[in-house]
Amino acid sequence: MNEFSKEKFDKTNAFIAFGVFLAAFIVYAITVQRSFSFWDCGEFIASSFILGIPHPPGTPLFVLLGRFFSIIPFVDDISYRINYISVISSALTAMMSYLLIVRIARYFFTTEENNNLTKYITYAGGIAGAFFVAFSRTNWANSVEAEVYGLALALSVMIVWLTVIFLEKRGTASAIKLMILTFYLALLGVGIHMTVYLVVPTCAIFFIMKKEATTRDWFMVYGFLIAELLLITLFALGGGSSTMFYIISAILAMVLFTFIYKNINWAILVAVVSVSTIMISFSLYMKAFIVTLIALIILGILSKKNNWKFQWKSGLLVLLIAF
Repeated sequence: MNEFSKEKFDKTNAFIAFGVFLAAFIVYAITVQRSFSFWDCGEFIASSFILGIPHPPGTPLFVLLGRFFSIIPFVDDISYRINYISVISSALTAMMSYLLIVRIARYFFTTEENNNLTKYITYAGGIAGAFFVAFSRTNWANSVEAEVYGLALALSVMIVWLTVIFLEKRGTASAIKLMILTFYLALLGVGIHMTVYLVVPTCAIFFIMKKEATTRDWFMVYGFLIAELLLITLFALGGGSSTMFYIISAILAMVLFTFIYKNINWAILVAVVSVSTIMISFSLYMKAFIVTLIALIILGILSKKNNWKFQWKSGLLVLLIAF
């Protein structure tokens, strides 16, 4: 447990985070669309009002939230009301971006350097980064009308932020709760937009690797990821068949696991792979869920009998909360 795990609640940081949220919210509220736009937003608004189904894959959670906002009479126009989903969620994105940047920036300073000057530097960096996110052209455009991307980005940043906190608390009961909450939000995000899940593979690496993993282990993981990116680029440019890509990737994965298998949380890895099949198809996800559920229960019973260090309870919780 490092110094970040023991840190006291920073009131200044909390006030600044709220200030970032408020500033972004005011700007978005001033610039929000007063009616509906003639593209996907109009479809989302109409679908929310009638609890219908917009274009695939349907964004069911967004539609439910849209319906909720449509019946709150804070303005007359229904479209105006539903547009506020993006106003609030994007303001939340700005706040979460600030908190994430501040937490990461602290790693650049040692404990001895943790004085007022370094705090102000991290606060300033967090504010600048948060406003770059908030008022970048694409994000701002999606923050003032009924689109799924504002809420999707808020969930994505929140997932990364929770993962960073998890790293600081690894080995504690709080860390397991954070991991489970992360997967809950990730699968919840699929009902908003499937791009939310794009941050999960990166975050999952930190859940899968044990606290005891060495620097060598981490370098091997990074090397594998870089190799995979290079292979994707090579084969995308016509460097070979998809079958060859899978064969090479499987060989690299086996080599990686041979060296780092002792520092992998296998129950978490199995659960993450099972949950991630949702990105391929729902039918595959349901089949994987049943198989993985049975497998983890059996392995849990065997681990109790043989005193294996197998975190089957954590894997089972991830699987069930995601479901």
